[in-house]
Amino acid sequence: MRQASNRVVSVWRLVHYYLWVWEKAFHNVHRYIVPFYWLFRVPAIKALYSRRGTKDVSDYLEKVAFNDPVTGWNARWAGINAGGLLVLLEFGVFNCVEAILDRNLLQYVWSDAASRVLSCILFLLPAGLFNYYVLFRNDRYLQDFEKYEQMPKQKRRRYGWLCFLIVLGILGFIVGSFALVIWVKPGL
Repeated sequence: MRQASNRVVSVWRLVHYYLWVWEKAFHNVHRYIVPFYWLFRVPAIKALYSRRGTKDVSDYLEKVAFNDPVTGWNARWAGINAGGLLVLLEFGVFNCVEAILDRNLLQYVWSDAASRVLSCILFLLPAGLFNYYVLFRNDRYLQDFEKYEQMPKQKRRRYGWLCFLIVLGILGFIVGSFALVIWVKPGL
């Protein structure tokens, strides 16, 4: 049992790493669209920032503000996406339980404001705690990022495809759970 839970933790750390890698790749494509990067290349603006101590603002944004695993936005966004995947997984299980019991539990969950807040907490809290203890506690993800960066390219590519299939599987599971609920209760 312990070995199986260690495998789940290892796979989830890999998924988080590849969410970070994909976020960095998306950001690299996105920076050509955003006008601020082009604005920071204007010589007058470069001179303004160089007088303030920053030689190249776009380089600073790229290396520190976005792609740095410790302080960068992409690492934080990858953690948020990992939590979102867990919430989708939880909601898919909720839909499957609803279909198996042949009850509309959602009407009880969203009946009033207090139930809505409680259900949001019940969906977000396990995902947040799991991600904290698996990924972020003692900055564990930084050690994992270094370890995964040192893997051979072919192994990284294979793990990348595995993580892509895991993410697609979670998304497919949530869509399938909605289809199951609709199939069991056609009147919805």
